[in-house]
Amino acid sequence: FSCLAALTVRSSSRGAECDGVTLSGPPTSRASSETLRALPYSSMQPKSFASPAPATTAVVLSLGTNDLKARYNNTPMDIATGVSVLASMIRQAEVGLTPSTPVPLLIVCPPPCTNETFFHGLEGAIAKSQQLPDCYKAIVKELVDSGGYNDCYYLDAGSVPGVVCDTSDGLHLTKEAHKALGLAIATKLEEMLGLPPNRDC
Repeated sequence: FSCLAALTVRSSSRGAECDGVTLSGPPTSRASSETLRALPYSSMQPKSFASPAPATTAVVLSLGTNDLKARYNNTPMDIATGVSVLASMIRQAEVGLTPSTPVPLLIVCPPPCTNETFFHGLEGAIAKSQQLPDCYKAIVKELVDSGGYNDCYYLDAGSVPGVVCDTSDGLHLTKEAHKALGLAIATKLEEMLGLPPNRDC
């Protein structure tokens, strides 16, 4: 469950529509540093987020599930801090509507795992994943309060009705869950950007 997408929104007779371009994802499986195990993200540079259009209207960032693997020995806060590292890089990248305006960012916390035995190496993932929402909410608050990222927003995917991991493997979403999450993200983006609702999707 990982996503880093840039969105360019345009107006139409049907309301707001958007073009999405998935950007380079973080190397979530890379070895962790000694002092901050979630810092594999530090190898990425702001240029990795170069705008695919004249201006990027918003960025949606969601990841963390793969970092729950036992071999990485990450705590929930380690994972959230890795997301914060990426968020800071996105803030520094000049991809907003103007070079001096940070692009609005939506950080989405993945829903909790429901099965830690189907895939090898996920021992303890359920308990850790249940702690992620509080950790993600804390880092978003810090980014806004201390980091000056006023256009940084939070969505807990696990709190969206119908968004649960498929119990067969415990990690991936069903078709219905994907649709529910997509609509929730679209609604949040409309709120963030002050756009009229578009329910054609």
